[in-house]
Amino acid sequence: ADIYKRAKKERKRVVSWDWIEACIHKGELVPIDDCVLYHPPLTLDGHPDMADVRVCVTGYVGERRQQLINMCKSLGCEYMRVLDRKSTHLVCHEFEGAKWAKATQTGLQRIVSHRWLEECLRQWQRLPEETFSHFSGADEDERAQAAEAAQVRHTQEGAIADLSLI
Repeated sequence: ADIYKRAKKERKRVVSWDWIEACIHKGELVPIDDCVLYHPPLTLDGHPDMADVRVCVTGYVGERRQQLINMCKSLGCEYMRVLDRKSTHLVCHEFEGAKWAKATQTGLQRIVSHRWLEECLRQWQRLPEETFSHFSGADEDERAQAAEAAQVRHTQEGAIADLSLI
């Protein structure tokens, strides 16, 4: 903790083990802002408001699923492989499938997209689930890609306008 505080005070970039693994996996330096997990959590003990949260995930596979599991660990909530009465949240890639149907039918779990976990970790607080229950994870991904494409177009249009002044 002292090393971390000193590094931050000296304005050094502090990264997480997840960032190091991503760089090794891709064989190049990955931008630290590509994933909320690339920044170290404020504490290794998790956030106290997340201690009673039990998360089940559906529709995510491979590296993406592992990232969600790691977010749960960083936040201090419990990842559950099976959706059961102890589960408090279901993180859905799509609003379909057996787990989603069961959670919708019983009403025992809050159904959210992956953005809920990401934003809880980014802001280091338990956020209201309602904001993250309107769009599935796939919908959130599409919205993020559209926003990124719009930003690229805006940047390109600005560059073209600058060239026309020459």
